[in-house]
Amino acid sequence: MAIVFRSRKRPKYGNKKVRADGYVFDSLKERDRYFQLRLMEKAGEIKALEVHPTYPFEINGMLVSHYEGDFRYERPNADGTRTMVLEDVKSKPARRGKGKKRFSTRTETYRVKKKLMQAVYGITITEVDAG
Repeated sequence: MAIVFRSRKRPKYGNKKVRADGYVFDSLKERDRYFQLRLMEKAGEIKALEVHPTYPFEINGMLVSHYEGDFRYERPNADGTRTMVLEDVKSKPARRGKGKKRFSTRTETYRVKKKLMQAVYGITITEVDAG
């Protein structure tokens, strides 16, 4: 009988998944932003906070892909209307490894989906710098 050892794969960007209020967040920074938005909602600065809203991308009735944002909420305007905000928490590009090459959480896939959100839904993703 062969023994198989499985090593835990380290996350690509060094983040750790975190649980809070029944949600699983991709990083501590995303979780912290959630708590910040909850406080803003309680203070009346925003309304209808949603966590991980999903938008499908379909072509001819076939699901091709989807985009899952981090947060969606409504921000009241001075004239009484509301603006819908779709947020994605992003880290600043950092340096890693021997050559200290820059890496970014803004992958090519993310950049394409960001453009698709604008083209298909008319929604601009707001990137929030997590530090």
